Amino acid sequence: METQNTYIIYLLHKYINSQCTEQELKQLLEWLKYTDDYACFDKVGKALWADINQTTAYPNNNRVQELQVEVSNLLKQITPQNSPQIIKYQPLHKSLWFTIAAVTIMAICMTFSIIYFYNTNSTNISYTEIITHKGEQKVYHLSDGSKVTLNSDSKLLIPDDFNEKNRNILMKGEGFFEVTKNPKKPFVIKTNDTQVKVLGTSFNVKAYEEDDLLSITVSTGKVLVKVASQDLQLSLTPNQHLTVDNKRRTINKETFIENDYIKWMNGILYFHKTPIKEVIKTIERTYNTKIILNCKNCNQIITGTHDNKSLKAVIDAVCFTTGLRSQQKGDKIIIY
Repeated sequence: METQNTYIIYLLHKYINSQCTEQELKQLLEWLKYTDDYACFDKVGKALWADINQTTAYPNNNRVQELQVEVSNLLKQITPQNSPQIIKYQPLHKSLWFTIAAVTIMAICMTFSIIYFYNTNSTNISYTEIITHKGEQKVYHLSDGSKVTLNSDSKLLIPDDFNEKNRNILMKGEGFFEVTKNPKKPFVIKTNDTQVKVLGTSFNVKAYEEDDLLSITVSTGKVLVKVASQDLQLSLTPNQHLTVDNKRRTINKETFIENDYIKWMNGILYFHKTPIKEVIKTIERTYNTKIILNCKNCNQIITGTHDNKSLKAVIDAVCFTTGLRSQQKGDKIIIY
């Protein structure tokens, strides 16, 4: 029943905006004429009832127009100003007008989620999944000639129709992209909250789900970045680095001379004014080990480069920089 109600909400919304197909109008009429289950809507308000037909503009298609009129007439006859029993089809439940008002309100509130739901389920898109485990890196060549180097603990989702109508991919983690230029098909990378759009360029994206920081570094070309949660849109050019702090809702854009941010491809760890919690996550992914940060107010900021060093050497350097200590317990490292 919940699925049916959701679909009726969807149809009501389309009807209000004159977007119903002929088949959808028939379905809506059938529901209006024959359903008798309205109890779940009875307690919802009726404030928007008067607006239900004010924005309706009928299309030119004669049959669709006739159905629109029929739905409109039926709805008008079940408003509070009229008795539900005068409807010619059959007696209706006394609370039907409450139902339609409630559905209208819910339709407006749920517009985007419903449209997304139906759009998502209307097309069955399958993906090729490229995964790197902790301590692993991988190079992958896309069908358009672009090249991606994935850092450890990352995932790339490539739709099977990639490079047909568009070049959209999904990513979680970190990757360095060398994109083949195609002005007719922009290359778009989508993460949880960010969209990166380019034509032909090379750049690095770091967007792990568990990290507070998201960063994008451009080596060549131009990149357009959209961050939904911060209503942010800006462009990056060569030798520019963008850091987005989703927790503090801050951004930082800087220009560099040497691109240290992509040294991870050569096994080098580079941190620049990085919170220790983010440093620990990077070390965990790189060395495939569990590290527990056990201290109060661990707000230390770390800057430094670790060139092909062992895990112990990196941990010792972090402790030396921050004044903390480390202890090995089984397969875990505790920093305190």
